[in-house]
Amino acid sequence: MPMKIRYRLITRGERGKLFYCVDTETGKRFSLKTKDSDAANQIVLAKNQSLRQPNLNLHIAKAYLAGTWHLGASQRDLANLEADDIAWQQRVIAYSRKKTGSLACIRFGEEIEAILKRLPNAGRCSLIFAP
Repeated sequence: MPMKIRYRLITRGERGKLFYCVDTETGKRFSLKTKDSDAANQIVLAKNQSLRQPNLNLHIAKAYLAGTWHLGASQRDLANLEADDIAWQQRVIAYSRKKTGSLACIRFGEEIEAILKRLPNAGRCSLIFAP
């Protein structure tokens, strides 16, 4: 018996043809913030696949991070980074290393900033460092 699809893709013409995702369990709808149908389909597909294969998706996410983060951190530390670990104005990432518990402070440039800003919730950062 096939698994029920939890997330569906819809578009709202009166909202500028933006694509939305609908959670079939809760009925809640949220914007995918794109007008590109291919991108919207990929996002919804990934959301549905993540429910079916959570362990596989964790490994895929780590592979993406390892291939694009030029920070010198371990995969484990990268996978545990949170938005609050980033001080945008100072361009610093500060986190506690999982293996040693020591504090790591890494400065980053424009290339890493662009990568970080593409991640979910990257803009919600409250950590402030002294310059």
